Amino acid sequence: MTVRNHSGIVGVCRTKHLVRRSTGREYEYWRWTAHWPGCANSGGVGWYINKYGENDAFVLAALTRQMETINREEVIARLKAIKDTEEYGDLLALKNQ
Repeated sequence: MTVRNHSGIVGVCRTKHLVRRSTGREYEYWRWTAHWPGCANSGGVGWYINKYGENDAFVLAALTRQMETINREEVIARLKAIKDTEEYGDLLALKNQ
């Protein structure tokens, strides 16, 4: 890892998303986001921690970065295929370094 990379995977980072409602209330949501050169989404592809959980959101971002796709259904299908395998554990181990 480098000083600028805290995820263990180039192009994967944990980001905060702030939502301001018309009532003035603010809500803070964290997500793991994947970026790569030529990504069709300028902000990358984000996976919310409150929806997928910390570990699955990280692995989804890592898979998105590996696959370099914005097709969420394809990435979720890949996650389901590797969920309790060594590959899942290997990706998750990168986060904990």
